[in-house]
Amino acid sequence: MATFVGEIIGLTLTNRWDLWPLATLVGAGIVCLFWLAARITLRPILRVIEETQEIARGSRAALGASGQGHEQSILTDSIEGILTQLRASQEAMSTFLADASHELKTPLTVIKGYVELMSEQLATRNELNPDFAGKALAKMSLEATRMQALIADLLFVAKVGDVKSGTMAQVNLSDLLMSELESLRDLQPERPLVLNVDSDVEVFGNKALLQQLLANIFSNLRRHTAASATARIALLGGATWVVLSINDAGPGLSDEAYETGVSHFKRFDKSRSRETGGTGLGMSIIQSIVERHGGRMRLSKSDLGGLRTRIWFPR
Repeated sequence: MATFVGEIIGLTLTNRWDLWPLATLVGAGIVCLFWLAARITLRPILRVIEETQEIARGSRAALGASGQGHEQSILTDSIEGILTQLRASQEAMSTFLADASHELKTPLTVIKGYVELMSEQLATRNELNPDFAGKALAKMSLEATRMQALIADLLFVAKVGDVKSGTMAQVNLSDLLMSELESLRDLQPERPLVLNVDSDVEVFGNKALLQQLLANIFSNLRRHTAASATARIALLGGATWVVLSINDAGPGLSDEAYETGVSHFKRFDKSRSRETGGTGLGMSIIQSIVERHGGRMRLSKSDLGGLRTRIWFPR
C-alpha cells in the first residue's frame, strides 16, 4: 500500500508541468464565465447609462423602462427624476435670462435714443435745448438706475448659493426683525402694526442674508401696499421650527401667483415690477435665501385681504 501511494505521488510530481496548460485553460474559462455573467447582469444598467449619456448630449427622449428588474427600474426612475428636475431648471433659467435680457435692453434702448437725439441737436444747432437736455438727462438717469438695480439683484441671486457654511452661525432673528420694524415705523408712521414677536428667537444662518431677506419683505410691503394698510407680523419659535408670518391688507396677488408660488431665478409678478419700477426679483431673492437656510416659504391670501407670507426655518 505504501509503495502504491509513493508511486502515485511520484507520478504526480513528475508530470506536474504537464498540468499547467489544462489549469490555464480552466482558469480562463472560469474568468470568461464570470465576465459573461456580469455582462448579462449589468446589461440593463449599461443600457440606462448609454441612454443617460445620449440625453446629456441633447437627446429629448425619455429613459426606457421595459424589461427591467426591480432594482434597475428604481435606478431608471431616480435618474429620470433628476433629468426632469434639470430640464425644468434649464427651462426656468432660459426664461429668466430672456426676461433679464429684455429688461436690460429696454433702458439701454432709451438711453441710446436720447444720446442720438442730443447728438443730432449738437450737430445741427451746435447747442442743446436746455429744457430737452434736462428732460433727457433725467430720463437717462432713471433708466440707468433701473438697469443698475436689475444687475445688482441678478448678482445677489447668483451669490446666495455660494455662501460658505463657515459663515453660518446662530443668529438672533428677533433682533433683526425688530430693527426692520423700527425702520418701517420711521418710514411709514401712519401704518397700523399688529405684532406678535417672541424674544430671542435664534436660527442657524448667515446674518447678512437674513437681513437682506427681511429688508426685501418690508420693501415689498411698503412698495405694494398703501401706507395706511394694516400689517400683522408674527415670529414664533418652536421646538424644531421657527415661523415668520407677514399679513397685509393690501391688494394681494392673483390666484395664479398663489398657485404657482415662487421659483428660483424667476421674475415674480412682472406687472407689479413694472408699476413700481422694481426688478421683479424681490421674491426670488427671498426664496433663494430661505432655501439656502433649509427653510420653506408659502404665499396665500391673508385674512386681512392682502398677501400672507409664511416662512419656516429649522432650528
